[in-house]
Amino acid sequence: MTLGPNTRRAVAGGHFHRAPRGFALSASNGKSGLEFESGCASRRRDIRALRKLADMRKQLLRTRLPIVIGLIVATGCSTSHTNTTASPATTASPPPASTTNGRSIFQTGKDVSGVQIVAREPPLFRSCAACHRADGSGGVHLPGGAVSADLRHAALVTNQKQPYTIALLERAISTGIDNTGASLSPVMPRWKLSKQDLQAVAHYVFTELK
Repeated sequence: MTLGPNTRRAVAGGHFHRAPRGFALSASNGKSGLEFESGCASRRRDIRALRKLADMRKQLLRTRLPIVIGLIVATGCSTSHTNTTASPATTASPPPASTTNGRSIFQTGKDVSGVQIVAREPPLFRSCAACHRADGSGGVHLPGGAVSADLRHAALVTNQKQPYTIALLERAISTGIDNTGASLSPVMPRWKLSKQDLQAVAHYVFTELK
């Protein structure tokens, strides 16, 4: 067995009298501290390997960080550009379906699907506009001396002590009861409309007939 140059030993009867500094000897089996020295060398190799791995990770982080930052910035710019270009489309959006449906019912007497509206009793005219005019100004003379009402906003709201609301308009259209609770002329049809169609035409009259 060959020991290192710095090892000092004395052999007597197969046992070490004095152990070199840093060695752990066993008096029973006569083995030297070479196993300890071998273990230390192994640990030193492990430490060097761990340090090398840590250096590699640092280098990898330094390399990847600018790339990640660049991707984040590029994504942000792309999102901003997309939102900017999408804005004009939002501004030019078509009118709500309820407004379109309400206009169709008022002007033609048919909903957007082409279905003719009906009343509880056969009406004199098949559409609202035929009696109240396309602009809602009314003034059409009807049988029995009745004159069609002005449905524009000033007549329904501004000039009324008890202004119409959309709910009151819905009641007038479907039941023939005006804003004061009085019955309208029998010439005014009591229209049988679905809830959706009733809301649509009342909203159109209230908001679009200026």
